[in-house]
Amino acid sequence: MFSKLTLIAGAGAILISGAFFAYYKVASAQILALKLSVQQLEIAIEQQVQTINTLQATHKRELDSLRTLATAHSKAAQEKQELVNNLVEHDLENLATQKPGLIEKVINNGTKDYFDSINSITAR
Repeated sequence: MFSKLTLIAGAGAILISGAFFAYYKVASAQILALKLSVQQLEIAIEQQVQTINTLQATHKRELDSLRTLATAHSKAAQEKQELVNNLVEHDLENLATQKPGLIEKVINNGTKDYFDSINSITAR
């Protein structure tokens, strides 16, 4: 009877050892797969952080450019308004009929300056 009990206990120990070995193999494979997954996720996170940093730097540059353009636009609008006010103040038709030589000289000089400006811009 003692030998049957020992035999059953031995068989049970072998069964339990086999089950544990199978569990160990499965668990090891799962751990390895999870470690690989963690490495892939860490690489993805690093790439995303780099992308975010690049986007933030680009956004800052674009915001600075936008501010510069807004300032230039504001100055141009102010200059335009000054010119409009100048034209409203002076009655060019009346001045042209009274002093045609003066108006012709001013217009010709302005036209020459404008064309010189266009030529210097397009010559770059």
